[in-house]
Amino acid sequence: MKTQGEELQKITSVIMDIKESNINIEKSVEFLSEQNAELHRKIEKLQQESKKDKEYIALLEDKVEDLQRGYRKCNLEIKNVAKNNPKETKEDLINMVLCLSNAIDCDIKKTDIRDIYRVQNKKVAKNNGSTPIIYNIISYYPINTINSEAQVQRLLLDT
Repeated sequence: MKTQGEELQKITSVIMDIKESNINIEKSVEFLSEQNAELHRKIEKLQQESKKDKEYIALLEDKVEDLQRGYRKCNLEIKNVAKNNPKETKEDLINMVLCLSNAIDCDIKKTDIRDIYRVQNKKVAKNNGSTPIIYNIISYYPINTINSEAQVQRLLLDT
């Protein structure tokens, strides 16, 4: 009997240890489940923020494109203008544009020109030494006048 009682007591103690282990395992699983749920919520939140950020970036890109398109509206390009001076300045370019505008009877003032530069293209510069001149004027109105006067002058030269 003693042996059965001892064995029963050992089995009971092992069962108690197993119950304790099971309780600890259940607590660990519950803790890990809560952490998993919390991480899942954080991931969802980050995905929503990412989606909002992407939408905002797309909106900003559209705005930038619109601004650039509006800015380019006031750009004019003059092609086939040889570079007379290797150290050409903006002032030289402005004088060329003013001289050209006078030649086609279009009234452009120095204050109408917002920015001016010569496009740097090594291939074109090596071939014939001329690269386009781009200039930006303050308002869009003179562009129509310049374009129409330039077409009239081109037609007069062709005839």
